[in-house]
Amino acid sequence: MEEIKKNKTKDIMELILPHNKSKKVSLGFYYYKNIIEEMKEYANKYKMSLGEYIEEIHNTCKNIKNISKLKMEENTEKISWVILVEKNNFDDIRNYAKKYKMRIGEYIGYIHKLYIYNIK
Repeated sequence: MEEIKKNKTKDIMELILPHNKSKKVSLGFYYYKNIIEEMKEYANKYKMSLGEYIEEIHNTCKNIKNISKLKMEENTEKISWVILVEKNNFDDIRNYAKKYKMRIGEYIGYIHKLYIYNIK
């Protein structure tokens, strides 16, 4: 009986606490509040977390050969936000942001707009 209790406790702890072998990492960014809210709505619509949604649009948009600059005019306050993404996507998103000379938040907002207006 003691063995079962220990195992159950261990299982519960693993569910509550992230496991060290987790491939997800935190990606923090700073961007316009209304765009983050819009992205959260799209993620909810597709039954995804915000991190999964951002990974999905990043992987979709990086295959577009001709990326035209979209006019990004937002005049709402900016907020900081943190999402969980796969480690390889974290590095990829960061590298693409550098490639286009954007901050991570700008890049995430940009691919969101690109996804909405050009792909859908």
